[in-house]
Amino acid sequence: MSYQTLRLKRGKEESLDRFHPWVFSGALAEPLPDGLEEGDTVTVETSNGRLVGVGHFQIGSIAVRILDFAATEINADFFRSRLLQALRLRQALQLARPDNNAYRLVHGEGDFLPGLVVDRHTRPACTSHARPLPNSLWHSLNWACATFTTNRRPLFHTKPIWMPATII
Repeated sequence: MSYQTLRLKRGKEESLDRFHPWVFSGALAEPLPDGLEEGDTVTVETSNGRLVGVGHFQIGSIAVRILDFAATEINADFFRSRLLQALRLRQALQLARPDNNAYRLVHGEGDFLPGLVVDRHTRPACTSHARPLPNSLWHSLNWACATFTTNRRPLFHTKPIWMPATII
């Protein structure tokens, strides 16, 4: 696991130590590393080098959305586990059941996938989020469609593939 590292200004880790999953752009101490792109997975460290978490980078006031507060590899297994955890919760709440094909499978921070919303409408599951998702998610999982906006203009992006049947 090797991600680019973003360092925080002194004292800006307090909310993260309380497991708030957002890193605001004003909390970053250094210029952004060369080659860093929206959606890239990054590690976040305190001013003295202590790991705070791993998340996905985005341009804007929320610079990083923390996916895990440990040195976790963000890959297909990570996302599959979080999606299955969200699905099991919806099943326990009796939302995900054979006679209901419309429900919110993922509700961002509440399901430990900050910035991501996945709605189920019949067979395809559609995602919407404020920024591009981590590249590792796009490369690892199959999605029906995704809608997101950038600071510059709305953008509609479609992946012409289906979610795995085990997820939906």
